[in-house]
Amino acid sequence: MFFITFLKVLTSGNELLDKAMFEMFLSLLSYIAQNEREKIRERQRQGIEIAKREGRFKGRPVAYSPESNDPQKRLIYHNVVRMLSEKIPVQEIADTNGIVKNTVYKIKRSLEEKTIAI
Repeated sequence: MFFITFLKVLTSGNELLDKAMFEMFLSLLSYIAQNEREKIRERQRQGIEIAKREGRFKGRPVAYSPESNDPQKRLIYHNVVRMLSEKIPVQEIADTNGIVKNTVYKIKRSLEEKTIAI
C-alpha cells in the first residue's frame, strides 16, 4: 500500500479505514485542483473576450501567409500558391516544400475565402 510518510502518524490502526480516508483526502485535493483550474480558464476566457472587444487580442498570426514575418515561410507560401494554380497534387506540394498536407489545405482554403470575399 502507498502512504505518504507524514500521514502514517495519523493512522487509526485499521488498514481499511486508513486507505479509505487517504483516498477521500486525494479525491478532495483533486476536486480542489480541478475547480481552481476551471476558474482560471473562465477568467482567461473572459479576459480574451474583453481584449477582443477592445481590439487588443487578435490570436496567433498565420505562419504561412504573404504577410508572414519569416521570409522562408513567405517564400513557401508563394511557392504553394503557384503550385496550386498549376494543379499539382497536394501531397506532391507538401513533399516538395517540406510541409504537411494540412498546411497546404489551409493555404488553399484561405485563397478560396479571399476569392469569395472579392
